[in-house]
Amino acid sequence: MDRRSILKGFATAGVGLAMLSGGAEAQRKRKNKEEGGINPKLITGHWSLVSAETVRSDGSHGQPFGPNPAGVAVFAPNRRFSISVVNPDMPKFASNNQDTGTDEENKAVARGSITYFGTYRLARDGTLSLEIEGSSFPNWNKVDQMRMVTSLTANELKWTASGDRGGTAELVWKK
Repeated sequence: MDRRSILKGFATAGVGLAMLSGGAEAQRKRKNKEEGGINPKLITGHWSLVSAETVRSDGSHGQPFGPNPAGVAVFAPNRRFSISVVNPDMPKFASNNQDTGTDEENKAVARGSITYFGTYRLARDGTLSLEIEGSSFPNWNKVDQMRMVTSLTANELKWTASGDRGGTAELVWKK
């Protein structure tokens, strides 16, 4: 065997190995996609709310935080989270003092905002477990809740959850 034949053989083997490794990577990506493989590391960061809707059992939709909700969700690498959602169109308190709000003003705040924090875990199947330590809605204090992440990319997060407002909550976030 001459030198050229040996080099040609090495080159052919190298191309073959590169094709095999590329094929294996494509196969792994396809398998993760087929299995609904959510990458839990992608959730880490600061998210801004895009939309928040409730889908009722009759198929109708509601907007519990108004047509243009505002919100932030922060998921830290140490598994701590904080989420706040508000209706930015809530009426201002006439007294300009939150300690002296009327019953109607206080009711609007209770309906138009939620904040909660604690620890989280996101499984590859998309189950987001929230261990809520504290919330502006007292019934959520010291409660574990689940969200189902339906989509997670580097720039978008979507989840659904059983809502306490009579339906399924659907939220969309962006980085």
